[in-house]
Amino acid sequence: MKKGEWVRYAVYAVLSFSAPLAVLLPESIRGVLEIAPWSQWFIYAVLAVVVFAAWRLNRGRLTIAVAALLAVLLLDTFPTPEWGAWRPFAILGLPWGFAMLYLLREGAFLGLRGILRLVLFAVPFALLALVWEYAPGLYLEIRANFVWFFSPTTLVGMVVMAAILAFRVESESRDELLGLLLVSVPVSYLLAEASGDVVVPERFAAEAAPAVILAHIAYSLHWRMAYVDDLTGLRNRRALDELLRRLGGRFAVVMMDVDHFKHFNDKYGHEEGDNVLRSVATTLRSVFGDKVFRYGGEEFCAVLRRRAGDEARPYAERARKRVTEIDFRIRAARRPKAPPARFAATVRGFFRRGSGSAAGKRVPVTLSAGVAQRASRSAAPSEVVKAADTALYRAKKKGRNRVE
Repeated sequence: MKKGEWVRYAVYAVLSFSAPLAVLLPESIRGVLEIAPWSQWFIYAVLAVVVFAAWRLNRGRLTIAVAALLAVLLLDTFPTPEWGAWRPFAILGLPWGFAMLYLLREGAFLGLRGILRLVLFAVPFALLALVWEYAPGLYLEIRANFVWFFSPTTLVGMVVMAAILAFRVESESRDELLGLLLVSVPVSYLLAEASGDVVVPERFAAEAAPAVILAHIAYSLHWRMAYVDDLTGLRNRRALDELLRRLGGRFAVVMMDVDHFKHFNDKYGHEEGDNVLRSVATTLRSVFGDKVFRYGGEEFCAVLRRRAGDEARPYAERARKRVTEIDFRIRAARRPKAPPARFAATVRGFFRRGSGSAAGKRVPVTLSAGVAQRASRSAAPSEVVKAADTALYRAKKKGRNRVE
């Protein structure tokens, strides 16, 4: 996990536990919150925007989770006579429902998987309803446990979510589930207290924390879709272009290209080619940090601020050397394009695949690079990129696996 992610999660955690700390706010701020009923509606509006954004980004699980959270908060703001009995169901059901949602991978919102997600989300609530109907004593005991923060059962649900987070959820959805896990804390605090017992600043903190966390998650999703390359995890060409437009002063550009990549794809298949690009991207990130971008195809570009060409060249040489040290092995033999039609062809294909299988074979990976610097303040960044690309072409012409 990157350092920036730890910082983000730490901020999420602080926000989640802000409700009990609201009593420490200065009296001046508490007074403002007590006479600002519109603040709640602003929070609800933010959550509604997050629901819409998650839907537009095709994040069905996040859409369902935030919509359910918004519905619970609205019901608690405008309680009906029956809401007092249902409040414990919301405390228990939300974290478990969030966990159940993420048992399935993302899919079409209205497709079969989307319907199955809704069913899974409803399972904890249905089980609680059965307890209420057929074991009222147990229900009353559970309800009596809602003191101060959140119930032990809710904590168990959060542990389940943490386990799913670590072992089941795909990496691109971990932010969502971890955010929902932390959002369960202030919401449980809010609902575990009787509505009249929660002072306004605490209620504001308990509602504002989920809005801030989920709004940031929705923004991060949008940012990743716009500026991050899905295959390699590096920032993409659009992010590079925006950085170049903002650059001023001295900088250097390193253009890099994986050697013989087209031949590799033709020989071992596009899946193995994708694996090579991921390995190269990880290696380049270890050298250039977050200043390396996927330029397109098998090309990468790094921008080094306040560096001259001679200062950037050692970075390029280090990247080239580390790429050659990658212990890349073919993960599986490439499948034939079509099954043999006849028995003789089947036999020939069997022996051909047995003798020529590439599974486990170590394949050397090399990199060529070109370095250029901004010659003058009047030079456009695009000219520097073009000069680096020209230097890369020279490296290719001189035999590849070199820096020019």
